[in-house]
Amino acid sequence: LEKAQVALAGFAGESDAPAAWVAGRAAFWSADAGVQCFGLPFACDEAGRVSVCASLRPIVRAAQRPGRYRVLTLSPKRVALFEGDATALERVRSEHLPADLEAALGRDTSEPSLQFHSGARGGRHPVYHGQGGAPRERRVDLERFHQHVARGLEAEIGDDAVPLVLAAEASHRPVLAEALGRDVGLLPESLEGNADHLSASALHEATWPIADRAVDAHAKLQQAREASRPPLTHVSEIARQAVMGRIRRLWVPAAGRIPGRLDVSQARAAEAWGDDDLIDALAVEVIRRGGTVLVIDDARYPEDSDCLAAELR
Repeated sequence: LEKAQVALAGFAGESDAPAAWVAGRAAFWSADAGVQCFGLPFACDEAGRVSVCASLRPIVRAAQRPGRYRVLTLSPKRVALFEGDATALERVRSEHLPADLEAALGRDTSEPSLQFHSGARGGRHPVYHGQGGAPRERRVDLERFHQHVARGLEAEIGDDAVPLVLAAEASHRPVLAEALGRDVGLLPESLEGNADHLSASALHEATWPIADRAVDAHAKLQQAREASRPPLTHVSEIARQAVMGRIRRLWVPAAGRIPGRLDVSQARAAEAWGDDDLIDALAVEVIRRGGTVLVIDDARYPEDSDCLAAELR
């Protein structure tokens, strides 16, 4: 047992108190590293076993959720950046983002009394009112406004890009996306509509599901299935490719077990020793070789033939 590890899901032993939102813990013990505890944002069943591989699935499942995310509310009357997690959002006091169109452009607009309001059909078409009527010049003002917002957003975020939900009328998204010079975490799905008067709690309630869906393992698996090269589903082939370091993403079930271990020297699945689980072994090997493991909560083994799926690099 010197090299064996005991994996305990839902461990309730003594440790520093986790944050209020933590609903469970995962603990691992090994002769070399002692006991390590990890807070989980969900409850999980208790389980204990002796194995050569730790059961990483509870931690992977927690890590694949967006621990942090941001929301950008955008309109000519208000630009605001929020940051939070599954529990709440708080406004970020930014030194880089303009507060509104006037702060971005000052008096340097194409028309001295340019005003804006949402158009019909859910605000998909911005309507401008000015003196003299110059639609092209107004569009230029809007594009310049989004350039200022994009530069401020890039300066504020730096290299710390986490999922970013845009809360704005639908017409703003393509202009902002074109103005951005690099990845700031902007998600494909937005919260459409004017968010000027939404409180932080209302904004969180409306945007957290969008951020959560963005990392949904089911959606990513469906996309892989629809690709030109379908994912691998045979355990023997997945084991071989995992050892070769060719797996980009591996989907595994949250529950269930395949008795067995990974014979790295032969690049194949082998007979189990004690509580060895081939799913855990494959997850460890894929992560060790730079791949990503995604946990699907409601997958079942052995009836579900897609309990394991792997996308090659």
